[in-house]
Amino acid sequence: MVVSLVLASSITAIITPLLGDDIVLEGQPQRGTLIELYSSEGCSSCPPAEKWMSELKNDPRLWRQVIPVVFHVDYWDGLGWPDRFARTAYTQRQGDYQARWHAANVYTPEFIVDAREWHGWFDGDDLPMAKTEMVGPLRIVINRDTGDVKVTHALIDSTVAPHLTVNVAWLGMNIDSDVRGGENNGRNLVHDFVVLDFQSKPASFAADKGISGEFPGPKSASGADHSAAIAAWLSLDDGTIYQATGGLLK
Repeated sequence: MVVSLVLASSITAIITPLLGDDIVLEGQPQRGTLIELYSSEGCSSCPPAEKWMSELKNDPRLWRQVIPVVFHVDYWDGLGWPDRFARTAYTQRQGDYQARWHAANVYTPEFIVDAREWHGWFDGDDLPMAKTEMVGPLRIVINRDTGDVKVTHALIDSTVAPHLTVNVAWLGMNIDSDVRGGENNGRNLVHDFVVLDFQSKPASFAADKGISGEFPGPKSASGADHSAAIAAWLSLDDGTIYQATGGLLK
């Protein structure tokens, strides 16, 4: 699948053409804030949370300081509406957080900010931001023809290299769904930052180049035309987010 890479917004990470058709998205040197939402088209409480996430499209911090991703879980699928964006792997990711925190259960909508559960959305609180620590920019290089991705980072502190995992999420934007079953039966839902494909692997490290991770293009567009944005982040062994960035692709 070919990923379209036409710039559509001035608030993406810094984008620079490389050789041929490659594109590079480079974030800021300050640590970025990753916000994850766990959601489902089968959950009647989720549309307000997804609407709030969609409003981040107008936030000047988007992609520079705030990197949003929406994972759809599959444990609602048996209640009348199979969510085309849901994956067992995303449910497992949420379950891994639950196990790490020794939480009693998982639920939707659930917000996780920089690998920590965040209840503030329910109370109307401001989004907590990562400390303005300088860890160096994260770079995403994308091949226009194949969609293949390489993530690189020149580590300031090389001692963390053995503990880093590279994560890449291809995201859908402004995707309509006419729901015909379950708790949202009859509703038209609009999704932004929804994860269409997700891959991760331990970081490779070279003393003179820092860390890197290479990934093939997205495997599935979940019924959407193609990915419209991408997010990448580095996580430590305990799930802590070390750095994150992203940007629009069309």
